[in-house]
Amino acid sequence: MDRRTTPRPTTVELLAQAPLLSGLSSRELGGVSALTTRLELPTGRELTRQGSLGREFVVLFGGEVGVVKDDRPIGTLGAGEVFGEIALLQDRPRTATVVSTTAVSVGVIARPDFAILVQDHPTVAEELQAKMAGHLARDEARSA
Repeated sequence: MDRRTTPRPTTVELLAQAPLLSGLSSRELGGVSALTTRLELPTGRELTRQGSLGREFVVLFGGEVGVVKDDRPIGTLGAGEVFGEIALLQDRPRTATVVSTTAVSVGVIARPDFAILVQDHPTVAEELQAKMAGHLARDEARSA
């Protein structure tokens, strides 16, 4: 019996599937890949905790996570989505807790490397600012 396996996608290929990064060239994606640590995590793993110091930015390559704010579920994120930008862009505590609801594959970019990402890729920085503004506006609307 021939057991062929599908080759595991490279980090560059996975980053290219994230809408936030899809406009980058292959060369640019290679640079972002060099800043990224790829992890496979089990169901139930806490990836961020509301109120804690933000030390990383996360690109969700596969699986699903739940987002909880003030002990209330507020959303679900899937492959291609990102989180953690607010704490890093505004140098403030995490605004929500994120927990894997399935096994997940993620790309983690540490704070110093995130600074390189936004400095070297202004269009990504602009999109992150817009994403952050949207998240904060939704948070404000929920609190009202």
